[in-house]
Amino acid sequence: MIYELRSYTLRPGKLEEFLSFYREKAMPLGLEKLRGRGEPVGQWITRYREVVELEGEWRVVEAEEVNYMLAFPSREKREEFWRDFLGSEEWRSLMPEWAALVSRMDNRILEPSL
Repeated sequence: MIYELRSYTLRPGKLEEFLSFYREKAMPLGLEKLRGRGEPVGQWITRYREVVELEGEWRVVEAEEVNYMLAFPSREKREEFWRDFLGSEEWRSLMPEWAALVSRMDNRILEPSL
């Protein structure tokens, strides 16, 4: 099993608009395309992050981020899902709206370490 953690840093003041977009448009499409390939694990909002540099600098970064995690049985199933989702006409029509709400995306593929 592999996990994908996606984090979207939102443009200032766009949290509620993004959550509505995600809930009403992106998530239904994603769940449809995910069927048989993987499953949602959870969704969270980051209000701030604590960042510690190796040299000892510590800072708090305040930013509204929306995070969600997906689980896939294999990399192949993950790639199949994203090819289908991102290549769909539905997503291509939603992309400009998404881009107006999001300023940065951070995507991590997590594999078991033990």
